[in-house]
Amino acid sequence: TASPSSRKARPGLLTDRVQAVVDGTRSWDWIAVTQWCYIFSVVVIISKVTPPLLNVLLSWMSTLMDNCSFVVILIFTFSVGMVLFMLPPIPGPPIYLFGGFVISDKCPWGFWWGSFICIALCFFLKLSACAVQQVGFGGMLGHSHWVRQTVGVHKPFIRAIESVLRRP
Repeated sequence: TASPSSRKARPGLLTDRVQAVVDGTRSWDWIAVTQWCYIFSVVVIISKVTPPLLNVLLSWMSTLMDNCSFVVILIFTFSVGMVLFMLPPIPGPPIYLFGGFVISDKCPWGFWWGSFICIALCFFLKLSACAVQQVGFGGMLGHSHWVRQTVGVHKPFIRAIESVLRRP
C-alpha cells in the first residue's frame, strides 16, 4: 500500500470521477434540460391529479344516468369505459367500480343479475379496449421505422422469440 505522503494531492474537494461528471454537466444545454423538467413535471402532476378527478367525473355521470333506461346505461357505461381505457393515466378499477355501482343498482332483474351483467360487460369492455389498442395503435405504429427500432425488433432476443413463435 502507498503511504499517505506518496499519494498525489488533488486540488478541490471532489474525486476525479465526480469532477468529470460535474465538468460534463457544464456542457449541457440547460434550456433543453429545463424543458424536459417541465414536461416531466406535467406528466407527474397529471398522473397524480387524474384519479381523484376521474372519481368526480364518474360520480357526476352516475347522477346523469338516474333517469335513463337500463339498456342506455349499459351502452353509456361501455362507451365511457372504452374512451377512458384509451387514456394512459386512467386505471381500470374505477371504471369497474362505476359499472358495478350503476349497473347493479339499476338492473330491473335485481342486484345479482345486475352484478353478473356488469362483470360480463366489463370483461367484454376490457377485451374490446385491448383489441382496439392493439389494432389501432399497434397496427398504425407497427410500420413506423422509429417505433420498430425503439422496441428492438432487430435485436437477437426478439428474433429468437419470433423464431420460436413461428414454429408449428
